[in-house]
Amino acid sequence: MATVEAQFKSNLQPSKVWLWLSIGLHSLVGLATVAIAIGLTSIIAGVFRDGLGLAELWPWFRAIILVVLLRFGLQWLAESAAQRFAQNVKQQLRQRLVGQMLALGPAQGQQSASERVQILGETVELLDDYLAGYLPQRMLAAIVPLLMIAWVWPYDRLSAIVLALTVPVSVVMLVLVGLHTRDLSQQRWVQLRRLNARVLDLLQGLTTLKVFGRSRAQIQQIDQLSRKFTDATLAVLQIAFVSALVLELTASLSTAVVAVEIGLRLLNGSLQFYDALLVLVLAPEVYAPIRALGAQHHAGMQGLEAAEQINHFLAQPRADVATVGNIQPVLGDLMVHNLAICYAADEPNVLQQGNWHFPQGQHSLIQAPSGAGKTSLVLALLCLIQPTAGEINLGATPIDQLDLKQWRSMIAYIPQHPYLFNGTIAQNITLAKPDVSPEAIQQAAIWACAHEFIEQLPAGYATLVAEGGTNLSGGQRQRIAIARAILKDCPIILADEPFAHLDQATAQQIRRNLAELWRGRTVIEFSHEVDHEEQFNADEERF
Repeated sequence: MATVEAQFKSNLQPSKVWLWLSIGLHSLVGLATVAIAIGLTSIIAGVFRDGLGLAELWPWFRAIILVVLLRFGLQWLAESAAQRFAQNVKQQLRQRLVGQMLALGPAQGQQSASERVQILGETVELLDDYLAGYLPQRMLAAIVPLLMIAWVWPYDRLSAIVLALTVPVSVVMLVLVGLHTRDLSQQRWVQLRRLNARVLDLLQGLTTLKVFGRSRAQIQQIDQLSRKFTDATLAVLQIAFVSALVLELTASLSTAVVAVEIGLRLLNGSLQFYDALLVLVLAPEVYAPIRALGAQHHAGMQGLEAAEQINHFLAQPRADVATVGNIQPVLGDLMVHNLAICYAADEPNVLQQGNWHFPQGQHSLIQAPSGAGKTSLVLALLCLIQPTAGEINLGATPIDQLDLKQWRSMIAYIPQHPYLFNGTIAQNITLAKPDVSPEAIQQAAIWACAHEFIEQLPAGYATLVAEGGTNLSGGQRQRIAIARAILKDCPIILADEPFAHLDQATAQQIRRNLAELWRGRTVIEFSHEVDHEEQFNADEERF
C-alpha cells in the first residue's frame, strides 16, 4: 500500500502548492488555538487568582473574539485550498485517464467497460475526501502536536514529556486499526467492481433481455451482489466506528494522565496555577489532530484503494508509446512475420507465430474460427496493441517506425460490431471525413445499400441516432459502417466480418459494389466461415 501511495503522490506535484497552502493555513489555525487558550487561561487566572473585574479583563475578551474570528477565517481558507487541490488533481487525473483510454483504443487491457466507467466516475470522486481531508490531516497530525508540545515545554517540561510519550500511543492504535480495515476495504472494492460490471452489462443488454423475457431473471443475481456489497460496506463501517471509539478513549486517557500529574504537583505547590491551567487547556488540543485523522481514516483507505485502481490503469503499456516513428508510409505489400499477441503476462497468447503476406492492390481473405485472434491481428495492424513478438512490415519498413497518424489515415476499418455515436446518420457516416458534400454522403450510402432505408426514416440523413445505434437494427448499423469506410476512401481496407448482420441478397449486392469500387486496393477481409459459392476470388472480382 505504501508503494501505491508513493506512485500516486508522484502525480500530485503540479498541484501541491495548494496542498502546502492548506497545511500552512491549518498550522496557523493551531497557533490561533494556542492564542485562544492563553486568553482563556489569563481570564480565568485573572478572576480566580487576582480578583480582576470585567473592565480589567475586557481587553482579553476582545482579543479572544478577534482571534476566534481570525481562526474561522483561516479554517475556511484552509479548507478552500484543500478543495482546490483536490479539484485540480481530479481534473488532471481524468485528463490522463482519458488520454490513456484513447491510447489503448479498443484494446483496453484487463478493464471491462464497466470498470472504465467506474474509474472515470466513482473511483476519481472517491479521491475527493482523501485529497481534501485525509492527506492534509495526516500531515497536520504530525505538525500540530509538535507545535503544541513545543509551546507547553517552557511552562511545564514534565507535562510536555508526558504528552510526547502518549501521542505515539494514539498513532500506534490508529495504525493497528488501519491494518485491520485494509483487507475489508479491498473486499468491498472487489464487490463494488462486480456489482458495477453486472449492472452495466444488464443495462446494455436490457432490450435483448426484455425481448426474450429474461429481464426478471437478473433481479436475483443483482440482489445477491447488492447484499454482498452491503455486508462488506457495513463491516468496514463497523470497524470505522470502533476505531473512532478507540482513538477517543486513548486521547481521553492520555489527557487524564496529564491532568492527574498536573493536579498532584499543583497541590504540593511545585507548579504555578497559570502554568497548570494553560497546559490543561492545551492538552486536549494536542490529540485533536490525531482524532480528526481517525475520523478521516475510512476515507483514506477508500482513497488508497481508488489510487491503486488508477495507478494500475495508467501503468498499462500504450501501443502509441512504442509507435513514435516519423517515416512517411509508402504503399507496398503488407507482411506479417511470426506475430504473437498476448494481453496479459499471466495469460496465453491469443495469436501465436502468425505469418501472412497481403499483396498490394489485391483482396485477401483470412478465414478462422472465433477466438483464433483475427480481431487481435486487426488491432495490431492499426497499432492499437503492441505485439508480444514478431513484426508487421509495409514493404521493407516495420509499421512501428511509420508516422502513426499518416499510417492510420491510410486505413479504413469496418469492425464486426460497429459503434454509432449520438448524432445524425450523416454525422456518423462522415465521422472520418466530416467536410464532404451531401452528394458524396448519399453516394457512399448507395454503394453500401443504405440509402433506401435511410430515406424511409422520418428525417432521412438528419435522423438522430441513439448512442450505440440502439434505435437501428444490426444490419442498418453495419451498412452505415460500410458507408463510413467507403467515404474515407483509403488505399487499405480492413474488414472484420463486414457482412455478418446482413441478409444474403444485400450482402451479395454490397460485395459486387465493393469489388468494383475497391478494385486495385489492398483489402483484407476476416471471416469465421465463407460459403463455397461466395468464397473470395479476386479473378471473379468478388469482395
